[in-house]
Amino acid sequence: MKGVSGKKWILLSENIKPPSHLVEKFGYIVAQLLANRNFVKHADLIFDVKLKNLIPYDRIPNIYVATERIKEAIRRRERIVIYGDYDVDGITSTAILYDFLRRLGARVVPVVPSRNMGYGLNRKVSELISRYADLLITVDNGTSAVREINSMDIDVIVVDHHNPQSILPEAVVVNPKIGENVPKELKEVSSSALSFYIVASLRNELGTDIDIRSYIDLVALGTVADVMPLNYLNRIFVVKGLEFFNKILEGYEGKAGIRALLEVSNLERVSFRDIGFQLAPRINSAGRIGDPRLSLRLLLEEQPDRALYYARKLEMLNIYRRRLSENILKEASAMTDGKENFICVGSEGWHPGVLGIVAGRLTSQFAKPSGVFAFKSNKAVGSVRSVEGVDIYSVISEIKDMFLKWGGHSNAVGVTLPAERFSEFKEYVDKRLKDKERVLGVLEIDMRLDFRFLNKEHSDMIKCLQPFGEGNTVPFFMTSLEDIKVERISKTRLRFLPDDIEMRCFDNRIMDAVEGGAKYIVYAYDGDSFELIDASSG
Repeated sequence: MKGVSGKKWILLSENIKPPSHLVEKFGYIVAQLLANRNFVKHADLIFDVKLKNLIPYDRIPNIYVATERIKEAIRRRERIVIYGDYDVDGITSTAILYDFLRRLGARVVPVVPSRNMGYGLNRKVSELISRYADLLITVDNGTSAVREINSMDIDVIVVDHHNPQSILPEAVVVNPKIGENVPKELKEVSSSALSFYIVASLRNELGTDIDIRSYIDLVALGTVADVMPLNYLNRIFVVKGLEFFNKILEGYEGKAGIRALLEVSNLERVSFRDIGFQLAPRINSAGRIGDPRLSLRLLLEEQPDRALYYARKLEMLNIYRRRLSENILKEASAMTDGKENFICVGSEGWHPGVLGIVAGRLTSQFAKPSGVFAFKSNKAVGSVRSVEGVDIYSVISEIKDMFLKWGGHSNAVGVTLPAERFSEFKEYVDKRLKDKERVLGVLEIDMRLDFRFLNKEHSDMIKCLQPFGEGNTVPFFMTSLEDIKVERISKTRLRFLPDDIEMRCFDNRIMDAVEGGAKYIVYAYDGDSFELIDASSG
């Protein structure tokens, strides 16, 4: 069956069957949703969101070696440099480690590079740090900086979650992706979560009474901003972070920087969506088009007046960032008809700080992997974003010899290559994606469901699966409209009778199809509200 959207409908419930013990415990609807999301093994932990259920840090490769080296640096009063990244995950990671070490009395300096300096270490930066520091800790970078780290004559600890390449740097690499027998959930955490684990290990080893739970808001920020899968482990970080954000709104003493950020964002209550669409973009704006140290200062600031000053500066940068993004998106959209397997565009004059945003928007628009590049000084600097089911990192890794710099995850990659090889890069990736065994025009539906089953009990159970996001998508249901009356109540809302269910929809084609007698609809339901996704005549 196909919908008005042109997508083929696939009912997951026809191929995935929840085990009987889950059906017995949670009921068929929730059991099916858990099975569809591969949550069967950890089903109980999905509903038992407590910090005590975090995977122990001793499962992280080299964490004890790193802890001992940091302890030694503190004891010897050595100079420690924390070298972060300019995105939200990098800045929050840096803030967590720096604040904790500062409270311990360590001689520590945080360094966050500007986007103009490029991602990660370069030879010039590594030489400067070698002359100043006794110990370097990289956070949210370093795994691929083999040449730079190996040239340094100081000890280096790498705290990172990016994919390792064939050779690791000569350093203490704290990265779950390099170890054997590391739980899958731990391999999917952000660098901010790894920084949290580092300070948890240090806290236990040193016996300090510093309350590391005060960093959980920063972990949630990094996790959501870096689009980490909401497995049971990341759900704990995000749910507890949300609770802390709202505790700050209710008057928690301290966290002046976060409180100021919430104030300029005009938030009276923080939701999962607010982290991704309100808070993270403001923190990211400094790294994209300004000085990322501004965001770091905000997160570390303890004086309310100064925190508000930083937050307002970020707000102005964010407004400018949105304007830039919209202008480049218009230009980029005009360069493609969307028929390629790989939407890849580039131009001189585009601001490199917003390329990832535009690539993400193109990916959403065309449901295909997209790359957006800026040309400058004979180089093409770009961001690539993928769709679910396509590991773009593995595809791009096949031509890594083409790149001057590169790195990332399965769904997001940063690339710098000679400008004259841009067309070659574009053509190669497009051809490889053509061979991918994947139907892009697919709408995955959790199950059929009559409106009569959407009672308070089932709605409350669905709410317990929140927050919804990467790896834990909003439930999609399919319902027959037989014996259902439809009436339009506004330009973007329909009511379904006799169950009196209202749905919003922003696609006139779908609205017209439902009013014109469609037999089936697909809609998203998060336990609170409905959104009409597609319609079909059968």
